[in-house]
Amino acid sequence: MSFAHGANDISNAAGPLATIYLVWTSNTIASKADVPIWVLCFCAASLVVGLWLFGYRLMANLGNKLILQSPSRGFSIELGTAVTTIIATRLAIPISTTQCAIGATIAVGLCNMDLKSCNWKMVAFIYFGWIVTLPCAGLISGIICGIVVNAPRWGGVYELS
Repeated sequence: MSFAHGANDISNAAGPLATIYLVWTSNTIASKADVPIWVLCFCAASLVVGLWLFGYRLMANLGNKLILQSPSRGFSIELGTAVTTIIATRLAIPISTTQCAIGATIAVGLCNMDLKSCNWKMVAFIYFGWIVTLPCAGLISGIICGIVVNAPRWGGVYELS
């Protein structure tokens, strides 16, 4: 799973960061460019630090609050998540490994043939978080873009074209 997680999520972060770095250093926009190794290392380190600091809460919520876990169920969840992530990565489809893990967790819970095996309130809370993420990220990005575009410039006035 760690291979699949790294193969998928590092590229999701490294692509935009490498593009920003390319535009910053060369003032050009290329359709294809090599990603510097330091960008990959920075993104990998950031992923590790993020999982180290915030992964425990996610694992606690997915652990036994969504469905009742056992070692065999955990293996099935990890295997389903890893296979889905590797296939999507190979097909160059950007996906969220967290969403794959939650989907696999719900699917394993439904294998009991009982709808009560899943905590549907927790599922609704997770889905609500996914829905709210997009407008919140857009709003924050718009605010940051507005601040950057309207910030005072040193050494002259530049026009955006």
